[in-house]
Amino acid sequence: MEPDTNYPQSNPVPPGKKNPFISLILSLVPGLGQVYNGEPLRGVAFLLGVFLSAGICIFGFFGGLDFALLEIAIYLVVVTLIIWAGAAADAFIRAGRMNAGELPLTPANGWHMLLFLVGAIILAGIIFVVALLQFLIFAGEAMGSYAGMHAERHLNITVRAERVGSQVLITNVGGEPSGLEQYGVWINGVYQDQQLDATPGSTLLVNASGRNDTVKVRGCWISGSCQTFLNTVV
Repeated sequence: MEPDTNYPQSNPVPPGKKNPFISLILSLVPGLGQVYNGEPLRGVAFLLGVFLSAGICIFGFFGGLDFALLEIAIYLVVVTLIIWAGAAADAFIRAGRMNAGELPLTPANGWHMLLFLVGAIILAGIIFVVALLQFLIFAGEAMGSYAGMHAERHLNITVRAERVGSQVLITNVGGEPSGLEQYGVWINGVYQDQQLDATPGSTLLVNASGRNDTVKVRGCWISGSCQTFLNTVV
């Protein structure tokens, strides 16, 4: 008796064959389409490729205010999508080749698919937690940097300015140690190339307009906080 080869129209894929469209849909989870095709190791390779690329990408985005890392992260977004799309295309194509007899046809193992799915969920959870921690650290550093840029220190340091003809003589009288080597100087709102030495007793003679000049001396630290030591008109 010959086997019945007239399959119902509602089931276009013969029993024991692979459905390429199912493998494509399952590839929404990277590598799961390969596990459906009976190639679990191939699926694990795609899964690790996507998750590793995505993890490095997340670190690049939230690894700090480093434009080099950000540039790498942008490239890795593209790499991650290419690997993901490649996994889907690979599962679809190989399922068709298996049906055509070009590749060995291995039955799907339900346990393998379940374990793979659980592993993918665990990896996704780990990446989510790491991404959340990285984001919180990044946000804290960014907020601290922003706050530091707007913070004013209050050291007891005295700086004086007096007119000497058409010039202004600025004197660092001294006070608490600032930890800086030099202070910035502005004349009438224009930053000067010359800077006032932070050593007590040091002086600086700068050119000015000759009358009613606004003199400002200001120190800024690497943290972003600053302090104005002098802001007067001479």
